[in-house]
Amino acid sequence: MSQAGALSGSGGGSGGTTSFVCNTGTATPSAGVIDILGGSGASTTGSGNTITVTAAGGGITGPGTTVVGDIVLWNSTTGAVVSDAGFGFPLAVAHGGTGDITLTAHAVLLGEGTSAISSVGPGTNGQVLLGTTSADPTFVTPTAGTGLSVTTNATTLSYALTTPVTVPNGGTGAGSFTAHGVMLGEGTSALSVTAVGTNGQVLLGTSAADPTWVTPTAGTGLSITTNATTLQYALSTPVTAANGGTGVGSPTAHTLPVAEGSSAFNFLGPLTNGQLLIGSTGADPVAATLTAGSNVTITNGAGTITIASSGGGGGGLTWNDESTSFSAAATNGYFVTGTASATLPASPSQGNTIAFATDATNILTITANTGQTIRVGNNVSASAGTCANTLRGDSITLVYRSSDTTWLATSVIGEWQLT
Repeated sequence: MSQAGALSGSGGGSGGTTSFVCNTGTATPSAGVIDILGGSGASTTGSGNTITVTAAGGGITGPGTTVVGDIVLWNSTTGAVVSDAGFGFPLAVAHGGTGDITLTAHAVLLGEGTSAISSVGPGTNGQVLLGTTSADPTFVTPTAGTGLSVTTNATTLSYALTTPVTVPNGGTGAGSFTAHGVMLGEGTSALSVTAVGTNGQVLLGTSAADPTWVTPTAGTGLSITTNATTLQYALSTPVTAANGGTGVGSPTAHTLPVAEGSSAFNFLGPLTNGQLLIGSTGADPVAATLTAGSNVTITNGAGTITIASSGGGGGGLTWNDESTSFSAAATNGYFVTGTASATLPASPSQGNTIAFATDATNILTITANTGQTIRVGNNVSASAGTCANTLRGDSITLVYRSSDTTWLATSVIGEWQLT
C-alpha cells in the first residue's frame, strides 16, 4: 500500500529528509516525526516523494485504538491522523472522518448518518438556512408578510413595519394627526380626525356621519357655564311658575302659597291664632277669624278654635253645683243648693247667657256689675242692682244685651224680686 503526498520531516528546507521509526510500539517518537507503530514485520521502502509502508502481518496499534491488519500514520505531537493506509482516504464517517476529501468552500456541512457528510450552499447574501422535516435544510431568501418590509445583505436580516400600519392590520393608516383633534374610525380606511374643539364645546353625534363640535345651549329654565374645564347646567332660579316652580326665591316663613296662573305665587300670612283662609270668588282667599253669632262664643288659640253655645233656653250651657257665693260666667248654668250670692260677669259680650236653678229653701241673690241692670219682664233693677228668688224650685235665665248693658230674663219660673 502507498500514500502519496508531501511529508514534513526533521530535515530543513524542501530537500530535507523525513525520519521514520518502525517498531512494535515501544519507541518514544520525537516531535516532527511521523511514527509507524506496528507488529513485527512492518517495513518501509522508497525515498523522495514516495514511501511505501508494508505490513507483513499482525496488528498495527494506533493512538488509543487497536487497528487490525493495517498501518496507521499519525503525528505524535498533535495526535492527528496523517495516513490510513488500510482504511483509505477520505476517512470514513464510521472512523471519525467526513467521508470526503474535498468540501465546497463556504458551504454548510450536513450529517447523513454513516454516509459521507454532505453540504448545502453556499448561501447568497441575506439567505437563511431553513429546516425541512426529515430532510436536509436549504438556503432560502426571507420574504416580508402583510404589513412588513425586509432588508437583507451579507451582514443584515432586518424586518420592519410597513408604515403607517393600515387599519386592517390594527394600525391607524395615517402617519400624523392634527394635534388635539379627536380620532374617528372610518371602517377599513385610515382614521380621520376632527378639528380642535374650542373651550366648552362638546362632540355631538350625527346619524351615519362623523360627530362634530358644538357649543351647548341652555333651554328654558336653565343656565349654562362652559370653559376649558367646566360644562355645568343649572336651574334658572327662582324657577318660574310656568316651569313648575313658584317664581319666589325666599317666601316669608309660615306663609301659605296661592297659585296665580303663570305668574309667581302669592304667599298669604303668616296667620294669627284662630285665623282661617276664607275663599273669595275670583280672588285670593283672605285670612280671617270666625265671628260668633247669637248664643255662640268663639275662643281662638295657637292652632285651636273653640266654638261654644252661650245659651238661650238653657241649651249648650255648662252646668255647675254651687252652695255659697260665686262669680257667674257666660255660657254656664248653676244649680244652687244653699244660701248663695252670684255676681254677673264684669265685661260680658252680646248674647252671653247664664242660667240659675234653685234647689233649696235658701234665697239666691244675683248681683249685676257696675253699669249693668237686670230686667224681668217690665221690671228693671237699679244699676248694679240685684235679683232674688222666694221659693225652692225657682229658676231664671239671663241674656246680656250690649246696647243698654242689661241682662234680660228670657225664662222665669217663680217670683224674682228686683232691687
